[in-house]
Amino acid sequence: ITVALLFLGGLYSTYRGLIANSTQMGEELVQSYVADEERNMLLYQNVVKVGVTYLDQLTDQGLPMEEVSRRLFSYMDVTSHALSDTKLSLSLAMNGRLIDHSDLPIPDDYNYLDSTWYAQAAAVPGEVVFTDRFVCAIEHINEVVVAAVSPKTGYAVLLNLHQENFAYRHRDLNLGEGSAYYLFDRNDHLLYASTPFSDASPEQIEAHCETIRRNFNVQNGQDITDLNGKPRTYFSAPMSNGWSCVLTVPRSALIIGMHQVLVSYVLILLAALAVMFFLWRRGRHLRQ
Repeated sequence: ITVALLFLGGLYSTYRGLIANSTQMGEELVQSYVADEERNMLLYQNVVKVGVTYLDQLTDQGLPMEEVSRRLFSYMDVTSHALSDTKLSLSLAMNGRLIDHSDLPIPDDYNYLDSTWYAQAAAVPGEVVFTDRFVCAIEHINEVVVAAVSPKTGYAVLLNLHQENFAYRHRDLNLGEGSAYYLFDRNDHLLYASTPFSDASPEQIEAHCETIRRNFNVQNGQDITDLNGKPRTYFSAPMSNGWSCVLTVPRSALIIGMHQVLVSYVLILLAALAVMFFLWRRGRHLRQ
């Protein structure tokens, strides 16, 4: 009985230790994804900062708007490609007009001064801001704007981030088997997702994200239910701009070592019981 009790106590302690270690491992893993996202964010910030600095230099020369936009976009093409190894969607807001680098037609009634992104950037001149996801009034698709307003002129340089931009920045994302990763903005809008639910439609993924959003108050290491009705362990971590990274991992993947430990404990217990039985039989034989 004593051996059995010691076995059960050791097994429970080992189980608790594995759970604690798996939670720490999950938290460290999601923090590594946060670090990757912060590097992406810094890249966008640098592109916009360089753009605003060069914009101020061009306007100081008294150049007309068409020449400013031509030189700015030419310079920014080289800069953005060097920093991000891909072409980014750039725009210039100047003299009440929004000029898109890709010559996207801008409606005559569009006034960037009335836009949310400009109000957000103008509130902190010179600083780079990230909007939440919204539907673009021009292209009518979801986008995030990264922008900064010049403190000298009130003109602005902005990046328009679309789904393909987020997909490109995550092309080398390395997830464990069965794991899922989500990136949310400040208002919990989904910006990017990589999941093992290959049969799920984008609408189902969005619906599943509603469940994840409701679990933002859940402690790291606790379980939620995935699209297949199976338990997954939840981990989240915030970014410096208010976005958040969420990682969900199959519970079985986190405690896979528990099965090996259990088998080891059973074998040790059986060996101990065998030795005790042998000694008991031997002692009995000697007494006879």
